[in-house]
Amino acid sequence: MYSNNTIYKFYHTLRFTNILFVLSRQWVWFVPHDIPGLVQLFGNNETFVNTLNEFIGDSRSPKDGGKWKYGTFLANGWYWAGNEPDLLAPWLFPFAGAQYLTAYWTRYLVNNVYTANGKSGLPGNDDYGTMSSWLIWGLIGFYPMAGTEQYIVGSPSFNNITINRKERSKSNA
Repeated sequence: MYSNNTIYKFYHTLRFTNILFVLSRQWVWFVPHDIPGLVQLFGNNETFVNTLNEFIGDSRSPKDGGKWKYGTFLANGWYWAGNEPDLLAPWLFPFAGAQYLTAYWTRYLVNNVYTANGKSGLPGNDDYGTMSSWLIWGLIGFYPMAGTEQYIVGSPSFNNITINRKERSKSNA
């Protein structure tokens, strides 16, 4: 489809075109089936990391260094923690060699977006536990890659975490 930095150029031509509850700029990051391929479409790791970092950073209020001045009154024009297509975005940095930014942004979101300031402390509609699940994964510092048995490492909020799993057999798989 796109190659050698064309997705980066395309990304920067996107403004605020609304496509089915999500802005076109937000859909760019929702490629859970081929994250390494998404990174390649930006031409190099540095361009991918800088563009993703800007996308998430600009979602903050101007007083916090971002561009979004409408708080939670309107859907954010950049990264929007309250909408499912953006949930993967802060976990994408390790695929371009910048795990420290996943650690930074997931910790930032847990501490500043998932707060007790709103009705429920969640940034959006908790469709079947989606936002609550993101918060739990963010607190654990561990995020599941859809359709795989792999996880992305973030920044845990605890010194020690124990996860007990029920062993699966062929009969209960």
